[in-house]
Amino acid sequence: MFAANGKQTQLKGLSSHGIQWYENCYTKASLQAIRDDWKADLFRITVYVNEDGYNTDTAKYIKKIDQIISWCEELGMYYMVDWHVLTPGDPLDLTYSKAKAFFSYMSKKHGNTPNIMFEICNEPNPNVEKGGPSWARIKSYADPIIAEIRKYSKNIVIVGTPQWNQMPSDVVGNEIKADNVMYSFHFYAASHSNLKGNLTSVCNKIPMFVTEWGIGSAQELENVVDTVEAYDWLQIFKKNKITWSYWSYSDKGNT
Repeated sequence: MFAANGKQTQLKGLSSHGIQWYENCYTKASLQAIRDDWKADLFRITVYVNEDGYNTDTAKYIKKIDQIISWCEELGMYYMVDWHVLTPGDPLDLTYSKAKAFFSYMSKKHGNTPNIMFEICNEPNPNVEKGGPSWARIKSYADPIIAEIRKYSKNIVIVGTPQWNQMPSDVVGNEIKADNVMYSFHFYAASHSNLKGNLTSVCNKIPMFVTEWGIGSAQELENVVDTVEAYDWLQIFKKNKITWSYWSYSDKGNT
């Protein structure tokens, strides 16, 4: 559930793919099209830390992110800045110091605008250790990052949950002690029909935000989609007023 101007609302939007790829898709004209033609009111700016992204040329990507933000502002869209730690998967790995500097810059420069949200660790996952980073470990990363953001901004911060954002139940009873914090959940309709209870069981306990989902498979297999499951998930979103962004707005061809 998302609150804007004190009212409960549900945002529906799109996620970019990695902004190091599909550059022709990330223009002001395309953002205006997804706002006007697709009726999206939210855009997720996906900043891959590795995979030829942010770490390869920090200045270049800061400039690109600032440009996309300025377009979203001009178009009156909500947007989130996603620190995409697909690898190494553990947000406390070598990316931590860069994350703190990144969110310090973003919150100081853009944090006074009502449109921005900060997604501080996409998909903590088992790339590092069997079972992946625990919630306690993710929380030990999130606490100081949120404290840094709060120096400049009171806007929403979205925190990843264990096992590719699929275990929000691990958060219940050990939530982050800060205002305006939400927790993320990810799934793919053709792969994760068994995960619905993981989301619905916590909707009335902690504030949830589905920052990434798709109609296809988690492996992004060609021509694999499940419209029946996708519709079922959309009904869950509607019933629980869950805000979401779809993966992904790109010309990759299979997401």
